[in-house]
Amino acid sequence: MKKAVLMAIALMTLILTIIFTNGCRIADTSSKAADNKKMQLSYINWVSAEMATRNKIDAIIDEFVKKNPNVSIENIPIPFDECPRQLVIMSESGSLPDIIQMTGYWTALLASQDTLIDLTGYAEEGNYILDSYSKSFVDAAKYNGTLYAIPAALTPSGFWYNKQLMEQAGIKNPPRTIDELNNQLKIIKKKFDGKVYGIGIDTTTIDYAFTENLPYFWAFGAKDLLEDPSDPNFEQPAVLDALKWFGSVAENGYSPVNKETKMERELMANNKMVYKLDGTYFKGILQDINSNLSDENFDKIFGVTTMPTKDGVLQCTNAEIHSLGIAETCQYKDIAWEFVKFMAASDYSVESYIIPMGMLPPQRSSITNNYNKLSSAQINTFLGEIAPYAKVMPFSPKLGVAGKEIINGLQQIFKEEKPEEVQTSVAEALKHIYNR
Repeated sequence: MKKAVLMAIALMTLILTIIFTNGCRIADTSSKAADNKKMQLSYINWVSAEMATRNKIDAIIDEFVKKNPNVSIENIPIPFDECPRQLVIMSESGSLPDIIQMTGYWTALLASQDTLIDLTGYAEEGNYILDSYSKSFVDAAKYNGTLYAIPAALTPSGFWYNKQLMEQAGIKNPPRTIDELNNQLKIIKKKFDGKVYGIGIDTTTIDYAFTENLPYFWAFGAKDLLEDPSDPNFEQPAVLDALKWFGSVAENGYSPVNKETKMERELMANNKMVYKLDGTYFKGILQDINSNLSDENFDKIFGVTTMPTKDGVLQCTNAEIHSLGIAETCQYKDIAWEFVKFMAASDYSVESYIIPMGMLPPQRSSITNNYNKLSSAQINTFLGEIAPYAKVMPFSPKLGVAGKEIINGLQQIFKEEKPEEVQTSVAEALKHIYNR
């Protein structure tokens, strides 16, 4: 009897061993099969819509795929001005690509439709958030306090100036206050007899005009503009001061009228404009326009500083970023996150794309590791004097419509409508937008 029991135990042990071993072997095979499975991702972005820069994105994708041979990534280009409308259409139809390049209010627009995933858990791994350059730029990728995207490149605006034209006009230093700016604009117009513009203000109705012009409202003291949805606060005196200033710039011919940023950059590149508020990428864009602007020549001609403000003390610039988000419908979210990190923080992307494009890396470690490549006078100014004071724009799903209303109001100002009347009409329109 005892012998039979022992034999039964031995037999049961053998059976369990076989089951366990086969089970493990099956699990291993299954895991290996999953590892070998080809994962397909799609990446929509505006950088690839421009032939001059598409090759940079293609190269980053190729490098990532080389490191992850079981992944393929479709690069989907879309023109910048088409992005908000097309992304909304894709979002509403459930056809949003897996990874999305965004900027401005686009994150809020898509997040409000529940089509982006919360990246907080991913971003907290490996201290990714702690390594970020500053809280402001991370906040610029949030909606209602939730992280729906991460900064992939920092592009705050600085006040660029042409040193040679300033010297010819007898101007020693760029303006610190609005009054100094106004005086210098008069000097420039008189010196060059209207053949050189003093400043570039985007006077068109494109979306970017709002992004570019909002800091001027801040410069006059309207820092809380559109911050409170229940009260857009467009009726405050600082807004009226800004509107009057915009009107005087157009009326006096200090800036070209009905010319968008692209045209103003061409004027800057060809010594036909002295001042322009623009992003970190300004240098690269001007070098593409004018082949004579080598690094050495550019540094001789151009400088950048903080934008002038009413009191000369207030620091303000927009915490503008290029960000990356992941669609809720993405099948392979983990590997999508790995690609997002690769785009934003890998040595390859930072050295071949972010820095050459004139943008700032979003991670402190990337800045430290590439300090020699970021040592130009302009970049040092951005890192030390401009970016630390960057302010998050009042992002919300309604900001696109609200911004359009404001730049339409500026159009009326440029057509010499009374600033007080424009302020009243825009204020009413904004209240309707935010309270409906």
